[in-house]
Parts: sequence; C-alpha cells; structure tokens
Amino acid sequence: MFSYRVRVRWADTDASGRIHNTAALRYFEEAVSELFRHLGVSPEKSLGEGGLDFPRVHVECDYLLPLGFDDALEIRVYRGRVGESSFTLEPEGWLLEEGPWGPLLAGRRGRPVPALALKGKLVIVTVDRQKGESVPIPRELRKALEELSAPTRPS
Repeated sequence: MFSYRVRVRWADTDASGRIHNTAALRYFEEAVSELFRHLGVSPEKSLGEGGLDFPRVHVECDYLLPLGFDDALEIRVYRGRVGESSFTLEPEGWLLEEGPWGPLLAGRRGRPVPALALKGKLVIVTVDRQKGESVPIPRELRKALEELSAPTRPS
C-alpha cells in the first residue's frame, strides 16, 4: 500500500459545497503518479524512450461519504490484479480531518475519522505507441507492482 495526502480544494467543489465527482479521479491519478515516483519507476518516461502508452481503460469510484472544501484525505493505493499487459490499482480515499463544510454535509454529522469516503479502481494497459496494440508490462514496472502490497481488507 502507498499513501498520499491531499486536501479538497475550493475549485474541486460544486455549488452544493460537496466534492465534484471528477475531483476524486484526479486525486487518484495524483496518488498513482506519486506512487510511481516513490517506486523509482516512470511509466511516463517510457512515452519518449520506450514508445509505450499507459491508458486507463476502466476507471470507477464509489463515493461513500460526502466530502467538502478543505477536508484532509489520505489516498491509499493498493495493487490489484497484475496481468500480462494490464494491471489494476485500487485507490481508497480516507477522510482524516474535516474542513469547515464537514459539519454541514448531510451524511457526515457525528462520524468518526478516519473514515473511508472513496473507493476506486483503475485498470491500466501497456500499449505500444507505434502499433497501437497491448504489449507485456515492462519488467521494471512489473517488479515494482509486485512489491506493492495487495489489499488485506474485505472487498
């Protein structure tokens, strides 16, 4: 498991004061970028030198608690399935500290923290840029993924 901290930014909220649905996906992507930096692996580097792309072919997020401006979150990234040419990452967003909107959001009153607020899934495929076809995950990336812990929590 890898963790990354972020606060809900004002620009990430909608008129109701809640997090906009797309913001959670950006937080997940930020955490994945930091995960790869932490592992010393750069899929993005492969774009120029290796001719590889890493498109997200499936992205999902369950919103379990409403989140508001300035809430402090810990994004935990777990390894899911690692296949031949694709891999799955399973990020979670844990509410650590309430911002000023927290007490006003229905569904949040009286809940203890930390609390699981977001649960996601990213399926990423390794693609040869020239051929436009999937290719095996590079050895360096596979090794780093296998070292990342799989979830030990109930699904």
